[in-house]
Amino acid sequence: MKTNVTKHDFHRAFESIRPDNFSYKGLNALYDWLIEYEESTDLETELDVIALCCELSEYDSREDCCEACGYDCGPDGLDDNTTVIEFDGGIIIQDF
Repeated sequence: MKTNVTKHDFHRAFESIRPDNFSYKGLNALYDWLIEYEESTDLETELDVIALCCELSEYDSREDCCEACGYDCGPDGLDDNTTVIEFDGGIIIQDF
């Protein structure tokens, strides 16, 4: 059985379990990225709030992320090392 998750449902799921893990704009970007991923791969994803919170981190900027993680912030340095979701007001990366 499958349930389609709207952007509103996505926000509510995070707000009920992990309200401080991602910003509002970060959740919008993450939702859009997951939808694009599903469409480009023809794979369905399961909404697992805890797993997403453990696998992804949000930063205020690319520079803050590189400083915190020790990545090279040169052209494509960060992008060569991890999944990057940039949005107006921040960046989300996949933690390894």
